[in-house]
Amino acid sequence: MPTTIGDRQEVRADLDQAERLGVMLHAVAERRIVDQHLDDWRTAFDHPGKGSTFERAQEMDHIYEQGAPIASTVMSKIAADFVQEMRTLVHRAIIGGGGRLEAQIGIVESAGASTAARAARQHVGFRPF
Repeated sequence: MPTTIGDRQEVRADLDQAERLGVMLHAVAERRIVDQHLDDWRTAFDHPGKGSTFERAQEMDHIYEQGAPIASTVMSKIAADFVQEMRTLVHRAIIGGGGRLEAQIGIVESAGASTAARAARQHVGFRPF
């Protein structure tokens, strides 16, 4: 529990920053899952009759895979774009909250090194001013 006015102000600033990040995430989700796929949603819900639930579920899975793909060591362009957008969003939130993002990416010299090995060497830290 914050005891001083300074502590309370710091907690309030953190909560405000979390709220701003939430608003930004909601806007990205709405754009990527709803706005960019309105026709796909209409198509999914236009399937009539027996078996339509299965067809609808498949189309909805496709919408979510396109809108918010799961990142993995082997990513499609859509997934890579999504990860980059999320990184940019978090970076903006850190900077907007008065923080600094320092990234050091280690380069693996061996020719046989995998993408996963290179990613494992990446270090990203947050240090407030």
